[in-house]
Amino acid sequence: MLNFYFTYGTSEDYPYRGGWTTVTAPDYKKAIDVFHLYHPDIRDGVLNCADYYCETEAEFHELFGSENHGAAEHEHIYYAYVEKPVKVETNIFDEETTYPDCTVQILRNSITGEESVGWRNNRNEKIGGKIT
Repeated sequence: MLNFYFTYGTSEDYPYRGGWTTVTAPDYKKAIDVFHLYHPDIRDGVLNCADYYCETEAEFHELFGSENHGAAEHEHIYYAYVEKPVKVETNIFDEETTYPDCTVQILRNSITGEESVGWRNNRNEKIGGKIT
C-alpha cells in the first residue's frame, strides 16, 4: 500500500483551504476512486483538489513538507478491499405457513428488518404479496 496526497489550494470550491487528504491505497486508480467517494468531482472529470502526488514522488515532500497554504493533513482515508463477496441466498423463507387454501411465506431482511410477505394458493399460483 502507498500513500497518495490530494492537495488543496485556496479555491472556495475545494472541501478545505490548503493542506491535503492522504489516501492509502495500492495504486493511483484505487486512490482516486476512494477520494471520489469522499469528495466528488467539482465538475465532471475535474478532481475536487488542486493536485495529487504519490509518496514515491519527491515533489510532494519538497513542495509541501509539513504544510500547504498554512494547513497540514486534514484527513487520512484508507482503501479497503473485500476479498470474499457477501453470499446472498434466494428462495429461502424465514417463515412459511400452509393453510387449507393457501401458503404464506415471509422473508425478513436481517439488516434493515424489512419483511416481504407473499402468498399463493395451494395449486402453486401466486395470488399476492407485499413488502412491509
